[in-house]
Amino acid sequence: MGGLSPARTHYFDCVRANWSRIRHTFRGEVTMGSILDLVNTVIEIVVGLLPL
Repeated sequence: MGGLSPARTHYFDCVRANWSRIRHTFRGEVTMGSILDLVNTVIEIVVGLLPL
């Protein structure tokens, strides 16, 4: 069977859901707000990876 574990699938879902925000941060001006938004996004993804 194999495949992705639920945690890994959740991680990819988080990345996909937040990808446009991440890309927008790097494409637009890098402001304090966009950096904080990027950090929050990364934290959300990392928390999503933690076993529940």
